[in-house]
Amino acid sequence: MLALRLLALFVGALAGLFGAAFADAQESPSTAPILRIETGMHAAAINKLALSEANGQLVTVSDDKTARLWSLADGRLLDTLRVPIAPGAEGSLYAVALPPSGRSIA
Repeated sequence: MLALRLLALFVGALAGLFGAAFADAQESPSTAPILRIETGMHAAAINKLALSEANGQLVTVSDDKTARLWSLADGRLLDTLRVPIAPGAEGSLYAVALPPSGRSIA
């Protein structure tokens, strides 16, 4: 009887250890790099865009998990904004907004 109790405690402790390790692995973001080729344009469908007439800029967000800032005057790419990404939906961008001043992007 004592041996069964000790075995049950041992198995319970092992399950707790492995469960905690698995939970930590699921919650912490990966540090492995995800390589992408920079094409100078979006590599997937554009979901939304926002205009700032105050400074003549356009911001687009895409399924390629980037936001890109464009010049309205000549259509030139000014900057590519990257968020932390992972396989699946993490890092997906579905909307974008610019205030009238054009000084920030949301």
